[in-house]
Amino acid sequence: MKIKVKVMGTLIRPFGADEFDYDCPPAATVRQLLGALKYEPRHIPHIMACVNGELRHQDHALKAGDSVVLSVTVGGG
Repeated sequence: MKIKVKVMGTLIRPFGADEFDYDCPPAATVRQLLGALKYEPRHIPHIMACVNGELRHQDHALKAGDSVVLSVTVGGG
C-alpha cells in the first residue's frame, strides 16, 4: 500500500528527500515503517509520528493513502 512520508527536523532522510511516497505492507504499523526506513532500533522510541495530522502511537496501523510526518521528540526547560 502506498503512503506519503515527510521527514522533519534532524532525522536522517532515508532517500535523501524530505518528502517521498513509500510502498509498505498492508496494515503496517508506524514502528514497522520506521524499521523499514532503516532507523536504528535505539532511536525509534524517540521518533514522533503524525498520521493525517494527528499524533499517533507507534503501534498505530497505517492505511493506504495515509500521510505520515516524522520528527524527533524535543525537550527543554
